[in-house]
Amino acid sequence: MVVTTRSGACCLALLIAAQAGWAADRRVPEDYSTIQAALSAAVAGDRVIIAPGNYSENVTLRSNVDVRGVETARVLLTAASNQRPVVTIENLVNVLLANITVVDANSAVVVTGSDNVTIANNVFRGAADIAVRTDLASDVDIDNNVFFDNDVAITRGSADTLIKDNIFTANDNSISGLADFGDNNINVTFNCFFLNGTSNNVFGTNFQIGDPQFVDTAKSDFHLRQGSACIDAGSGTDGIDGTVADAGAYGGGFADASPYPVPKPVAADATGMAGAPAIDLTWQPNRAYLVSNSVTPGGYRVYYSRNTPGPPFNGTDAGGGTQASPIDVGNVTTFRLANLQLVTPTSNPPQLQSALPRDGAIVLSWTASNNAAGYRVLYGIGAVDENSVDVAVTTTHTVTGLVNGTAYRFAVLPRLQATYHTAVTVLDNTQNRHESALSPTAVLSIGPTTDGPRSNELVAIPSATIPVPDLPDEGCFIATAAYRSDSAAPVLILRDFRDRYLLTHAAGRAFVRAYYRVSPALSRGLDEAPRLRSVVRVVLGPLVAVALLLVASSAAAKGVLGVLVATLIVLRSRHNRSGVVGGGS
Repeated sequence: MVVTTRSGACCLALLIAAQAGWAADRRVPEDYSTIQAALSAAVAGDRVIIAPGNYSENVTLRSNVDVRGVETARVLLTAASNQRPVVTIENLVNVLLANITVVDANSAVVVTGSDNVTIANNVFRGAADIAVRTDLASDVDIDNNVFFDNDVAITRGSADTLIKDNIFTANDNSISGLADFGDNNINVTFNCFFLNGTSNNVFGTNFQIGDPQFVDTAKSDFHLRQGSACIDAGSGTDGIDGTVADAGAYGGGFADASPYPVPKPVAADATGMAGAPAIDLTWQPNRAYLVSNSVTPGGYRVYYSRNTPGPPFNGTDAGGGTQASPIDVGNVTTFRLANLQLVTPTSNPPQLQSALPRDGAIVLSWTASNNAAGYRVLYGIGAVDENSVDVAVTTTHTVTGLVNGTAYRFAVLPRLQATYHTAVTVLDNTQNRHESALSPTAVLSIGPTTDGPRSNELVAIPSATIPVPDLPDEGCFIATAAYRSDSAAPVLILRDFRDRYLLTHAAGRAFVRAYYRVSPALSRGLDEAPRLRSVVRVVLGPLVAVALLLVASSAAAKGVLGVLVATLIVLRSRHNRSGVVGGGS
């Protein structure tokens, strides 16, 4: 007979689960909207993987569950409440917290009563109290982190907290604790110190004092520049380049190997200089020493696509068809995509949605067309294409210089050009050529421009009416006075009905002109008689309902409405005739 203890049963269950492949990566925010939600769903052996982004949470870790960021510099965690630690590790076993930047907390991480806890390759910046606190009963390894500009970087309750391979810079106090329990230098080794407060007197063994030369602390980029005192200053082997480990967040076995991405490149039309269609790309360099090394530099890749946004960036036409995306361009910060084979994209027609009258002007709005490099607004009195104006990539434009009281026809069409979407990545100088995430995309349209499909037409009449009440530049409408707002929903519905139905034919335009003549006096009367406004709103209610159905419903719904109205008319007519007959009998 085999007797199994509870702990033995748990270990056996974990082993079976691992062998059966039950352990899973819980991804944030792809699978779970918050880190804590992923932790709550996790079981022993799982990992919570956090994508780059800004997270505001107070999280409580779980035993046997690792929590790791995808990129240390771009997974930024702040406290939802500074009344609690950002990360709580309480009475746990077998926990890893790695590759996260914790910013501006009162207290970043607190560990109590926990064993086999590893806090590695994180950045702790701007803690107002203590970045990491451990208690007397905990066994913790604090490895390869950066502690920058904290009040106190680490307070530990016992020498069972091992502090090694970290960088301490600009902290008021780097390492405290153990005052009543022994020498605070015990189990402090291979750390790098620079510009910490005068009260700091704990260095341990095998330490370095010198400038770490971070790339850009304002952007949370704590990679090291060439000449840093913390390069090869750690213990063991570096997981990125296989040499002696660096101190700090980008050394050791859990180091995030991705270089920091470059900002959006600048794309410029170089056709005139190249003599053929070409684009010059320029970007800022990555200053990390594994990229900008003067002896063995890294490099960059250029990604591009024509007429379709990436990713994927699947362009094939650069260099006359010889340079498919991506292109390894070497250790440069500018590159020319030359001899491009321009193709004009296709596009869907925009939908002209509204044409709102103003004094001598009409405000147009429309839906966007795909692949539009800009738009052309058409307008005229007898024909819609009597006049035109080209505008940028937008969905609204005000046509000015119009004659009040005159009906104008409007339409919009997209302007189409070959459009290139470009991005850049960084490659380090290691054998694995670790690659950064893509930069933000730069978009540039070049070459000849053609007209895309035309929108529908709307008719509108500019007017110089005086609002009552005085609501600037919105026209004199009884509905505006009744609802006391030019942006009230019923007012907007009636305007849309006017633009889509009344202004599209001669009788409707005549009605609108007559309405403009009489409405100021009526609206002023409503403004002077508040009780009458409620009566007018009751009267307008059915009109607003019908207008809403007409402007917002489908053609089928409008057909049903027409049938209902016709039926009501017939029934009413029959009722009247029966009443007449009955009355005469």
